[in-house]
Amino acid sequence: MKYKAFISYRHRDIDEVVAKHVQKIIERYRVPKKLAKAIGKSHVGKVFRDSDELQAASNLSEIIRSAIEESEWLIIICTKRYKESVWCMEEVEHFVELNGREKVLVILVEGEPNESFPSILTEIVVDGAVRHIEPLAVDIRGNSEREIIKNLNNEQFRFLSSILEVDYDDLKNRQRERRIRRIATAATAAFAILAVILGLIIKNNIELYNSNQETLRGESYFLSEYADAAFAEGDRDTAIKLALTALPADLEKPDRPFVSRALRSLTGATGVYDYTAGYHESFSRYTDNKVWYSFTTYSNDGSTLLTETYIQIGEIGYDCEFEVIRVSDGKTLFKGKEPPTSLDTIELMNNNPCTRAVLSRDGNRLYYLTEESVLTCVDVSSKAVVFSIDDAAAEEMKMDPLAAAGHTAIVTMNYWENKLYGYDLDGNETFSTDFPKDYWCILQSIDHKSGRILVITRDDPEKVEDPCERFTVIDPLTGSKTSYEPKNTIKDLYFTGKDLVTYLIYDASDSQWHIEQYDLSTKTVKYLCDAPVLSKHLVLTGDGEKCCYFLEDTIYEIDCTKGQDPLWEYKAASNINTLYAGGGFLVAGTDNGTVYVFEEDGKKQLKTPAGNGKPVYVGGVSQTSYTTIGDKGQSIHVFNVHGDDYYKDIPKGSTADIGGGIEKDGWGAMPTGCNRFIFGLKSGEDTWLAEYDTDTLEKICDGELRKITDDMQTFLYYDQISPDTIVINTDKYTYFLDASSMKETYRSDKSNSFVYYREDGGLIYDNIMNALSEDGSTFIPQDVTLRVVDPTTGKVIEERNLPDGVYKALPIGDHMALETEEGIRIENAEGVAEASFEEGFLCCINEKRGLLLFETAAGVWRIYDINKGEIVFEEPAGDNPYLGFFGNNRYMLKDYEAIYDMDTWEKIQTLKKEDGQILFAQTTDESPYIILNCTLNGKTIGCIYEKGRNAEMMGVIENFVTMTPDGEIVVFDDDHTLYKIPVLSAQEIKKKAEQMVDDPALSPEQKEKYHIFR
Repeated sequence: MKYKAFISYRHRDIDEVVAKHVQKIIERYRVPKKLAKAIGKSHVGKVFRDSDELQAASNLSEIIRSAIEESEWLIIICTKRYKESVWCMEEVEHFVELNGREKVLVILVEGEPNESFPSILTEIVVDGAVRHIEPLAVDIRGNSEREIIKNLNNEQFRFLSSILEVDYDDLKNRQRERRIRRIATAATAAFAILAVILGLIIKNNIELYNSNQETLRGESYFLSEYADAAFAEGDRDTAIKLALTALPADLEKPDRPFVSRALRSLTGATGVYDYTAGYHESFSRYTDNKVWYSFTTYSNDGSTLLTETYIQIGEIGYDCEFEVIRVSDGKTLFKGKEPPTSLDTIELMNNNPCTRAVLSRDGNRLYYLTEESVLTCVDVSSKAVVFSIDDAAAEEMKMDPLAAAGHTAIVTMNYWENKLYGYDLDGNETFSTDFPKDYWCILQSIDHKSGRILVITRDDPEKVEDPCERFTVIDPLTGSKTSYEPKNTIKDLYFTGKDLVTYLIYDASDSQWHIEQYDLSTKTVKYLCDAPVLSKHLVLTGDGEKCCYFLEDTIYEIDCTKGQDPLWEYKAASNINTLYAGGGFLVAGTDNGTVYVFEEDGKKQLKTPAGNGKPVYVGGVSQTSYTTIGDKGQSIHVFNVHGDDYYKDIPKGSTADIGGGIEKDGWGAMPTGCNRFIFGLKSGEDTWLAEYDTDTLEKICDGELRKITDDMQTFLYYDQISPDTIVINTDKYTYFLDASSMKETYRSDKSNSFVYYREDGGLIYDNIMNALSEDGSTFIPQDVTLRVVDPTTGKVIEERNLPDGVYKALPIGDHMALETEEGIRIENAEGVAEASFEEGFLCCINEKRGLLLFETAAGVWRIYDINKGEIVFEEPAGDNPYLGFFGNNRYMLKDYEAIYDMDTWEKIQTLKKEDGQILFAQTTDESPYIILNCTLNGKTIGCIYEKGRNAEMMGVIENFVTMTPDGEIVVFDDDHTLYKIPVLSAQEIKKKAEQMVDDPALSPEQKEKYHIFR
C-alpha cells in the first residue's frame, strides 16, 4: 500500500486542527527498537490528508479515489458536522466497500457517538434486522481546543497500536522504557541527539513540503473542474476567479505547482480564442451592493456605451453616477454625477427609452444634467464643455427632467411643471410647450429620423393602473402638436414608418390587448392583431416594419403593416424579462440568466452564454455588441456579437466571398508549409475551396469543385503541397489541382496505384500497378511503372518499368527505396543495394533529412537515415499508423499519439486521445508552442501544448484554421470571417483574466462554497 492511512475530515474549525495533528503524530512516530525488529518496520508510514473538500454534489475525484484504494487504514475525525458532508460519507462508503469496517478507526472530537459516528460504522443488517456494533474508536473530547489536543497526545498510542497491530500496553510500556533511556543518556549524547532531531526535522519538512505540493496540485485540478462547471452555467466571473486561484500567483516564482489543466480552464473562461458569433465578452463592470439599478445606452454607431448607476442614499433618495465607455477596449472616456433623484423617476426610466444622460449619434458628445441640474454638453474625448444652459433656465428646469437625443434635437421634460423643452444639438432652444399641470405626463419616444417627439398623458395622476389615455406628437422645430385620444388605455408607443405610431391598446369589452396603428396624416386607426398581457412589450424590428413582443417564455414577431398571425416565434428555456432590437440583432434576457441572440433578418440564432440560474437583463444592443445587466444592476457585461473589436486592427478575411454565399455543411483547412493556407467549405454536392495569404488574409484564388468531389463520400480530404498545387483525396482518386485556377492537372487512380508527393510539392511519384490477381482482390507484383510527374502541369517527366518482384519505389536524393517481395531495399545511384530489411512496407520519405520510413510486418516503425546508413528510430506502431513531419521538418507526429524531436529522436509530447481526433500538427522555430488541429464533438479546434514540457493541453482554440509562419494563428467565426490573432503566453492570459474581473480573489462566501479555508 502507498499510504498507511487516509484521514477523512471536515475541512474547517477543530476538525482540520485535529486532522493535522494526527497526521504529524503518525508520520513522525518512530517505533521502539525491539518492537520495530519484531514487526519489521521502524516507522508507521505515510498518511494521505487532502487539504480541500469538494462540494457536496461532486463525485469522488480520481486523486481521492486512488488515495483511498491505496490506503491500509481509514481514520475518521468525528464531530457533529462530519455526517453533513456528502463528500466525507462517500469516502467512508468507498473504503468500507473495499476493506470492510475492520480497518476503520474513529477519533471522537465532539458530540455523542450516536450523533457523530456514521451509521455505516455502527449499524449492520443481519437477517433483515438492524444490529448495532461498536467501531474502533479513540475519545479525545474536551472543553477547548487546547484540551482536545492534549487528550490527543495522551491517547496517541491507542490509535498507533491499532494501526501497527500491536498490543496497546506493550507499545506504551516500550515507549516509557525508551523515554527513560533517552533521559539517562541525554547528558552524554546531547549533540548527537540534536543532530538526529535536526535531520529528522529537515527530512520531515521536505516530506511535508512535497506532500503539500502534491495536495495543492490535486486542489488545482478540483478548482479547474469547478471553473469549467461555473463557465458552463454562464458564470464567467466565478470561472475566471477559480481558475486564477488554481494557478500560481507568480508564474516565475510559483508558490504552488503549475497545472496546465487550470490554464486551459482560464483560457476557456476568458474566451481569448473564441471568435464564434454572438459570444465574446469584451469587458465587465462591477459596483457595490448599494446599487438599486443600472441603465445602459449605446451611441448610434455602437462605438461608445453610456452606463448610469443609481445608488441608494437614505430611504428614498438615489445618487446617479455615469460613465462613457469605449466599447472596443472598455476604457472609460468620461465620468460624472447627476442630481439625486427619486425611485419614481427611476421606475419611469425603466419603462421608456429616455434617460437622464444621452450620447450623440456618433458618441462624441454627451448631454447630461449636472449635480446642479444644469443641462450640459461635453466633448467626450477632450472633456471640454461645449455648452451649458444658464442658471435661470436651469432653475426653471429643475426636478428630475429626463433627456433624449434624436438626430436633430435634445429634449427635456420637467415632470413637476409638465413642461417640455426642445434644443438643437448646439444648445439653442427651439421650443417649449406646456401640458396641464394636473395631467400625468411621460416623455415616451423620439423619432430618430424626423426628430418628432411623442408624449403620453392621462387626466388623473392617481389612476396608475391606466398607463395612458392619449398621446401627443410634437414637431421639434416648431413645437406644433398633434394629439390622439383613443377610446381605451394604450401603452408602449413607437414611431413606425412615415406618419405611423404603433402601440398596445386595451379593449375593456373583451378584456384583451390589441396591437394597433394610428396614421398621423390621415388620422385613421388600423387594427393589427391581438396581443396577450405582457411584462415587457413591443420592440420594433426590421426598420420599424415589424415588431416583436413576448409572453412568459415565448417571443413573437408580427408584420406592423399586416398584423394577423405571427411571422416567427421562439420558445426559450426560461421566462423572458427583457427584449431589445438594434444593429441588426434581437437580444432577449431571461430569468435563469440565459441570453438569446438572433439576427433580425432571418432570425438566425447565434451562440450565446448559458445562464447560471440568476436573472439577467438586456441593457442595449448595437451593430457590434450587446449589454447585459445582472445582480440588480451591480454587474454590467458587454459582449461583442462577432468579436470584431476585441483585438483592435487585427487582419480579417473577406466577409463577403467566403463560401461564395453557399450554406455550409462543414468546413476545413490545411496549411501549405509556406505563407498560404487553403480553406474549404462543403454544401451538399458542392465543394468550395479558396487559398489565402497568411499575412494579410487576402484571398488569392477560389473555385467551386462539383465534378471532382462527386465520388467523395465524406468531407474534406485535401492538402496543399506547394503554393502552386492542391491535392484532393477521394475514395477513388487522388486529384492534383492548379492552385490559381482550381483546375485538374493530374489524377491518380487508387484502384491500381500508390501515389506519393514530395514534401516540398515539387514532384509526384506514382507507382502504377498494371496487373491484378484473377479475383481482382490483390496486385500482382510485376509490370509496375514508376511515373514521375510535374504537379503544376501534369506533365510526365520520367516513366520507367520497375524490376520484377518490386511493388513500389520512391526516389530519395540519389538513392532509390524499393518495396519488394522480400522487404525493403535501398539502392545507390549505381543500383547497388546499400541496405535491406526483411518484411517491410514502404510508407514515406523525408528528402530534406534523407530519411526513409517503413513499417515491418510485426507492426514496428523504422526510420532509416540514408546519410548515416543506419536505423535512427524504431518503435511499435500504434492503433492508427501514421508518420508526418511538421515545424520545418524538425518534428514528427507518430500515430497521432506522440511527437518526437527529429534532431534528438526524443519524445517531447505524449498526446491524449480524449483531446479529439488529430488531423495535423504545426509549430514554428520561434514559437514555444505546438498546436494540434483536431476535431472534437464535430467541432474544429486547436489544442495548445508547450514544447518539450510533455504536459497536458494548455488551451483550446475555437474554430482553429492554421498557424502562420510568424507563429500567430488564424481562426474562423463559423460564419463568414477569418481572423489572425496571436498565441498568448500563460502570463498574458493570466493578466488579461485579472483585468476582466473586479477582484481576482475569491470572496469569503465563494471560499466557503468551494471549501477553501486559507
